[in-house]
Amino acid sequence: MVVFFVTVLLSARIIAADPAAALDAHLASHPGGGAAFTFDRADYEGDLSSLPIGVFDSGVGGLTVLEATLTLDAYHNDNLKPGADGRPDFEKERFLYLGDQANIPYGNYAAVGKLDYLRELILKDAVFLLGKRYHEGDSVRFDKPPAKALVIACNTATACGLDDIKSLVARLGIPVIVVGVVEAGPSGLLATETDPDGAIGVMATVGTCASEVYPRTIQSTLGRAGRGVATITQFGSPTLAAIIEGDPASRTGAAEQVRIDVRALVEAHRASAGGHAVKPLSAIVLGCTHSPPRARGDRRRFCRLEKRPRSRSLNCGAQAKQALNLLIRLEDRYEEIMVYFEYGHVPYDNNQAERDLRMMKVREKICLRPSPLRSGCGTFRSEGHAKAFCDLRSVIASTRKQSPPILETLTALIRFPGQLGDRLAKAEGT
Repeated sequence: MVVFFVTVLLSARIIAADPAAALDAHLASHPGGGAAFTFDRADYEGDLSSLPIGVFDSGVGGLTVLEATLTLDAYHNDNLKPGADGRPDFEKERFLYLGDQANIPYGNYAAVGKLDYLRELILKDAVFLLGKRYHEGDSVRFDKPPAKALVIACNTATACGLDDIKSLVARLGIPVIVVGVVEAGPSGLLATETDPDGAIGVMATVGTCASEVYPRTIQSTLGRAGRGVATITQFGSPTLAAIIEGDPASRTGAAEQVRIDVRALVEAHRASAGGHAVKPLSAIVLGCTHSPPRARGDRRRFCRLEKRPRSRSLNCGAQAKQALNLLIRLEDRYEEIMVYFEYGHVPYDNNQAERDLRMMKVREKICLRPSPLRSGCGTFRSEGHAKAFCDLRSVIASTRKQSPPILETLTALIRFPGQLGDRLAKAEGT
């Protein structure tokens, strides 16, 4: 199985007010696939089985969809009957992934009145995967295989562009399957929901929530299953996707933004009752492909907001209070404590950074020369000595992780001084 990862800058605007009509005209005037955002229909004649499946999103969030696709085992590969057979269903397929990071996040365009531009971006994503043309540095190449199927691995793009892409494929008469991700959420909700009378929350981008695609799809899915009308509350986060993508302009961490968004959803749900009794949220649909990596944090923060008694100042003995405090710390730091279950290279105590910094604190406590100013407390004689000590501790910590002999490493640094070794050699008396 081969997976191609392609990140491109889709910046040149070629489409006017009506994206679909303008794209048709653009494709008609460049039938050979040589221009940007075009493809050759002749590539879709004959046997297409060897072509890859195209997956696209506005960034890396769609990789969660790609991962789920690569590991899916819901059918027998030999006879296509339902049921796992221990082999990935797509084990013989190739995938082509496109992340349009130049225009991330897609979820905010509709909220600022740029729905047509968003539809343009989505159509350009699809046409890029259908063609062979791409840039590598300053050169244009035509050896990218076209995609035989398109997976829109973005909820906003599915809500705003699925119909456009399906219509484009139908108009061009090419045998390309197009699927989105929105229907998977309500289907999973129906399969896993434990309280059919509880309310449903949706956490997504601003654009996905504005499209109302999740309330419509959830109500339709539940209706086909014979269920009544559900109470649904949405909250659209304008920043979480960008933060997870590593937006340098974002000053809030992902964990903190999840906490803010979770609380905002709960408050919006309470406000929706208009002062009347509100149904408790029994299920949450994460309507953004950036959300699965943060799902555990979402679950833990919802648990914190549940209406359940948990006193931090119980009137109990010292031993019982110690146990209670430990329980509270374990709950508050659940993700950090349990991370080693998911990542084998992380030690079970997961406090390497603390151990690396501990010697600095010890050094501060060592008494040097008592003086009226220092009152006998440990300190450094100069800024140079402090920097040298930090360098030594950094070298020692890195050497331990890389496993060469510590003494030999320090001797080599001082004997053959480079920038670091020169600083260590000059800082006498440290």
